[in-house]
Amino acid sequence: MVLRARRHVVRLKAARAHKASMHVHVSSDGKPAEKVALEGPTSPTLAVLVKKMALNDQTFFSKVNGKLVHPSTELKDGDKIEFVGIIYGG
Repeated sequence: MVLRARRHVVRLKAARAHKASMHVHVSSDGKPAEKVALEGPTSPTLAVLVKKMALNDQTFFSKVNGKLVHPSTELKDGDKIEFVGIIYGG
């Protein structure tokens, strides 16, 4: 039984080491979408994408597949992300 448990742990570590590759479509303020590749051992979040694109997350809100979402939202292959700028003024 101990050997089975050890083998199971090794398999989990090997699975985590594998980098998954996925693509999402990103648009901003109605501009045409561009395809962005994301890689990592886990499903990336919207916050990871924002950081990768070096964006200031205080100046826009985010929609994934047409729905307003939180930065902790996990992204899936083929998701359509839209960043909508916040307009300041008085």
